[in-house]
Amino acid sequence: AMLANLETSAELQDTLTIKCTSCAAESQFAADVVSNKCPFCGAPIVATAQSKKQIKPKSLLPFLITREKASAAFRQWVSSLWFAPSALSRTADRSNIDGAYIPAWTYDSDTFSQYTGQRGDYYWDTETYTETDANGNQVTRTRQVQRTRWTWVSGQVSNPFDDILVLASNSLPRKIANRLEPWDLKNLIPYRDEYLSGFVAESYQIDLPQGFEVARGIMDGYIRQSIIRDIGGDQQQISSVNTTYDNITFKHALLPLWISA
Repeated sequence: AMLANLETSAELQDTLTIKCTSCAAESQFAADVVSNKCPFCGAPIVATAQSKKQIKPKSLLPFLITREKASAAFRQWVSSLWFAPSALSRTADRSNIDGAYIPAWTYDSDTFSQYTGQRGDYYWDTETYTETDANGNQVTRTRQVQRTRWTWVSGQVSNPFDDILVLASNSLPRKIANRLEPWDLKNLIPYRDEYLSGFVAESYQIDLPQGFEVARGIMDGYIRQSIIRDIGGDQQQISSVNTTYDNITFKHALLPLWISA
């Protein structure tokens, strides 16, 4: 309900998007562009636009790397490849690289988690055993053995989260998108339309509630780490976690990307 209220109360805008029939990416091109190629898969697309209401971006991370530097880095990378396809080399020589803004959500939330589990504490026990010595005689010996004493525990932890980032695009392979992190979120600036001039802007494919589900998974990892610290001891087992999320806020941000497909 909280997410639904946030989504309906957010400032909406009508956007004209062009959907690629090959990879399903939805992008916004400049008004004078009638045909182009998809920046994410390279397929040719015709600018048949459709209007849709979306949450307006609030923040944007400007490009710091110029097109010239991006093209030079692209050519250098291609030249380092063994047996690079000739089409790829020609693409690099033509500096065929696009600047695109990809959508993202950032979430803030205060969390309160109640947990149950077990705490394991090491202790040493004396164990008696029998073995055969060098003369073939059975001898009884003792040794110290490490064991774990488990006790049931329960407790609660609180964790505030700030700017949990979730890319709202399915156009980039996830393993590539993950390698772009960490994004320089401290240098986000207020969104203005003129920053999009000369660039392609992708519309979000993951909506606000879907993005928060991803963010919850990220938060859960940190929450479990804090529970392990709270349990203490030498080993920890978490049996159950019940988390409530309060003071949820979000930002819709656009992040810069040089891409060639």
